[in-house]
Amino acid sequence: MEKKELILKIVIPEYPRELQIAKEARPKYYEWTGITIKCKSKKLLQKYINPIFKNDIIKNNGNVLPIHLKEDYRIVGLKGNKVYSYIDPIDGECGIEKLTVKQNEKPTKYILCEPDSNNGEVDLIVDRYTKVIANATKAGKPRYQIIKGQDMYSGNLNEFTRAKIVNFLKEFYYQSKFKDLSISANNRMSISISESYPLYVKMEIVDTIRNYYDRTKTGEGGRWDVGNRAYPYIKTFVDFLVNGKTDSNFNGFVKDDDRLHVSGEGYYFTPCLNHDDRKLIFYIYKDNRELWNRLTEFID
Repeated sequence: MEKKELILKIVIPEYPRELQIAKEARPKYYEWTGITIKCKSKKLLQKYINPIFKNDIIKNNGNVLPIHLKEDYRIVGLKGNKVYSYIDPIDGECGIEKLTVKQNEKPTKYILCEPDSNNGEVDLIVDRYTKVIANATKAGKPRYQIIKGQDMYSGNLNEFTRAKIVNFLKEFYYQSKFKDLSISANNRMSISISESYPLYVKMEIVDTIRNYYDRTKTGEGGRWDVGNRAYPYIKTFVDFLVNGKTDSNFNGFVKDDDRLHVSGEGYYFTPCLNHDDRKLIFYIYKDNRELWNRLTEFID
């Protein structure tokens, strides 16, 4: 678009690439489903499996049975945290103690456990037990979500996490540039914007060629596309300019983001050398194409 006039330029330094979505990741456990032992879609690790059963597992379509476990591991029946049975490789399910009526009403989960040590010996009945944690490297640590456009529109994220990302970015914009904006400056921006519809918003992404979170060891890293990176930021920024931030002095200064007030959005990438130099630069233009002069009656 050649016929455009720059109205406003807003620079957001060190824009966030990730956010903390949980103070600590909850531990996950391997569960016997009646068909195999797994943790949701994660297969049981080989270190828990007796290697002599490799061919048996292959013949069983990759499904791991309790009999295939190494001898130090057992499948323990739990109702809540109450141990009431274990699965013996030979005798099948064996009860340990009786349950109260209330305990018996709880759903049963069969969890992979390792017996606690008892005077240097292993208690195979597992009346004392330790659950095997499937996500041991992550459990108990803060959980972070990298902000990616593909996750936002593909359904990879649940509704709660998507909303958290959107609110987080809007809060960041506010704290970064608009929190200390004076009333007079806000008014000047509002007047400039109100006299410039329709707007065209373009975003420049200044960042390193190699994705900061890329774990490959050589070269420029894995490929990433600008549209995927740009999507969450430009969408939330335009919405922020329209709706502002509740419980603050910034109420937004763009009347609407419909086609008569924002005729389009764009983005492009500019490389920098250091991750700390990353930034977003938003350019807000007046769309000066001649055709709009004949359509002013539609723009309020």
